[in-house]
Amino acid sequence: MATEWLKSLTSSSLSYLTPTSSSFRLKWSGKTTEEIREAIVEEMKGVEEKQGSIVTEITELNNGHKQIAAEKQELSFRIQNLEENRAFLLKETSEMELKRQGYAKREEEINNEIKRNSEEKEKVEKKLKGVEMYLKNVTEVMDATAKKLPKIEEMRKDMSIQLDEVRQKHEQLTQEIKDAQLRKSEKKVDVQNIANDLLKAEDEKKQVEVMTTLTETIVDGQDTEAVIFEKEIESKHIQLGKILLDKVSKEKEIIRLKDIALEHQQTLRSLEDSKNAAYAQKESLEQELRDLDKQLANSTVVRSDVQNDIRKCKEDMNAMEEASNNLSLKKIEFVQKLKKTNEKEKEASEHLKTLQRTHTNLKSRQLQLVQELMTLEKNKDKEKEKEKEKEKEKKSDIEMQSEIESKNTTNESTDEYYCKVIRRDNLLDRPGTLRLSNTHLMFTPLDLKHELLDISSVDHDSKSSETSIHTDILFIQLATDIVTIEYTRKGNNKDTTQTHVLKVVTSKDVVYLFEAMDGDERDQLMNLSESLKAVIAVFSIDDTHSLTGNFESSKILKDEQLKQILLHCPVRTKLWNWKIYYSTEKHGISMNTFYDKCVDADETLLILKDTGGHFFGAFVDAPWFSNGEYRGSLDCFVWRFDSDGSLCTYKPSGAQNYFVRSDLSSITVGAGECPAIYIDSDFHFGRTTKCSTFNSPPLSSDNFTIISLEVYGVE
Repeated sequence: MATEWLKSLTSSSLSYLTPTSSSFRLKWSGKTTEEIREAIVEEMKGVEEKQGSIVTEITELNNGHKQIAAEKQELSFRIQNLEENRAFLLKETSEMELKRQGYAKREEEINNEIKRNSEEKEKVEKKLKGVEMYLKNVTEVMDATAKKLPKIEEMRKDMSIQLDEVRQKHEQLTQEIKDAQLRKSEKKVDVQNIANDLLKAEDEKKQVEVMTTLTETIVDGQDTEAVIFEKEIESKHIQLGKILLDKVSKEKEIIRLKDIALEHQQTLRSLEDSKNAAYAQKESLEQELRDLDKQLANSTVVRSDVQNDIRKCKEDMNAMEEASNNLSLKKIEFVQKLKKTNEKEKEASEHLKTLQRTHTNLKSRQLQLVQELMTLEKNKDKEKEKEKEKEKEKKSDIEMQSEIESKNTTNESTDEYYCKVIRRDNLLDRPGTLRLSNTHLMFTPLDLKHELLDISSVDHDSKSSETSIHTDILFIQLATDIVTIEYTRKGNNKDTTQTHVLKVVTSKDVVYLFEAMDGDERDQLMNLSESLKAVIAVFSIDDTHSLTGNFESSKILKDEQLKQILLHCPVRTKLWNWKIYYSTEKHGISMNTFYDKCVDADETLLILKDTGGHFFGAFVDAPWFSNGEYRGSLDCFVWRFDSDGSLCTYKPSGAQNYFVRSDLSSITVGAGECPAIYIDSDFHFGRTTKCSTFNSPPLSSDNFTIISLEVYGVE
């Protein structure tokens, strides 16, 4: 706030700082010095009272403005988070739709496969039925053939017996024919003998007639017997022919029956082979049928699983759609709240500007009154000097010169710098002397009674004045108290109204502002600032290379990397021991566990590692608890390791005082338009962008996924 009114102060006209004597005489003409002093003091009291009330109102308004800004920031974060979550849900819904389509395509493929397997199963069942029918027929044919074989064998045996009988008859008849032929031959021999005898009788010609008659009788008898024998032999031959025909017929029948038996046996063997082949085919078909049943069962189970997945996808998509609608409604609600908050912020800003302008005007009037008092005192001194004798005036000049030389000599010997300034911070707004030694920086308010003017007529006793001056004395140790300093100049270099301000920030987050009182003091304040920077740099060099405390090894960083970060922490922490209060690898992922483990940690180091291989984090000098308000001080900073392994730290820029906030939904480091680090409640997703609080670039990729998180704290 002090910086704001200083900016306002430097941008306005400062002509009142050098009021002309003519205007001064014109305003207070006709009044005595004491009347003028009383009027000025009385007006200064009124101005101070108004300043006090305005400062109080400005402080309250600033606090309210901070709350509004925090609320605005929170609403912006939540709207952004809602938008990101909604975009994430839309992306997930699209991916879920693609997944559902994949499941539907898979279901169609499985249905086609089940259909093909069912058709194949029907074909196999038909084949199996055909094989079974074929086996049945083959079995029946084999049974019938097996039944025919004994009959055929029996018929063959009967035919063999009949053939034997025919053979016996054939042999017997052949023998009879042979006997008949033998008898026939004998008869022929007898007839031949008779013929021979007749031949002899012819030779002897004896008893020719008797012998001829006898011979004829015998020959006729023999011829008759020969004819009988011939007929008998012919009859026997006819019978023999019939027997031979019967024998041949019987033999052919036996051969035919034997061939039929062989054919039946071959048929049985062939049927047996066919039966075995049919059984093998049946077994193969049954195995194929079992495999098809198994495939159908598996396909049915897979289809059921796919259908369940499709149902789950639809349920998830419906839930995501409902969640997206809810997020849209919440976003509308937050946007309306943000609009109202912006209106409140605008009203508060307008009111704050009005109060600041009023406060600036009051300060301007206060400075005018101080200048008028100083002018009044100078005029009074001039009148007294005119009344003094010239010798006393010379003596006084000589003594004053001697005193100045002595004072300068003393300052040079003690190596001190001093200048007259006006303290412009929230704690005090008062002129005084700022002194710098080798060990400390001291501000002493000016005693208006002794150094500026005589205020004996003011209704203040000396005791209260001395107490006020003593209370407002500022003593700052250079080695331990000062964190940083900043020297700023406002206005044109040639302009006499240029404002020089020295800003000092202490380790307790207190900001002190010292403005050079006039043009002569600006160079003094600048020299003091340069000397102060040099002294602080010496102390910083001595401190940054020492780390006397111990620290527990990190699972994320190397010891040397951790040591580099700890050396950038405040000087007071370098004497302490550091340990791990919370680690996602050790304690799991839970916001409640995080707060339980870090309840005793007042100053901590947050360490993150993401999937991109980035190492970054923050130093936080405020305790961790679930509260929506921002906290922390100028000691907070964020850091990261570059790709080459070098450490980059980013200290507060002074533009924002929103360092860290945390609740059960998120952790945020830094504020402004975007945070330096944002972590969700699951310690899984995060976001980092350019942050005005630390004037830091994105510490990692804009949206990162956390692999591991650790919180170090001092014991």
